Amino acid sequence: MEKIKNLKEGIGLTLENRPVTTWVNEIFGYQWESPSEISIHLENAQDKKLGEKLKLLRGGLKSIAKMVKSNLDIKLVSAVSWIITERPRLMETLGFIIDKTSGKAKEYRNKYLKALSQEGTVVPLEKKGVEPGYAYIMREKLLELYD
Repeated sequence: MEKIKNLKEGIGLTLENRPVTTWVNEIFGYQWESPSEISIHLENAQDKKLGEKLKLLRGGLKSIAKMVKSNLDIKLVSAVSWIITERPRLMETLGFIIDKTSGKAKEYRNKYLKALSQEGTVVPLEKKGVEPGYAYIMREKLLELYD
């Protein structure tokens, strides 16, 4: 439980071959995938009402947009999660493109599934069997919507 507490406090969880998550707010974090890409991560927020979740999610995207605006190298913000599979319209409403077929989508799904077996990975038990979806938003669209 200490590792999870540290993760939420922004210290990060360092696992072999896994970047550290930086938390923007209590449910929204990001990791650097490469110098030109960051991936977003959502903490379990079952205890929050829908309106509060959406406010935190949009606030997280606004924070990411500020970072993207000041860093010209970032071209892509991605996500891979069971949430994308179960709530694709949410991601599309937020400006993300759902990608089910590209090589990158397959690579990220495999990476996600491998991470599920590692200590410290937090996914609700009932969602561990859900095939993860992959979505992304390009720099220009992110800034148009959230800057």
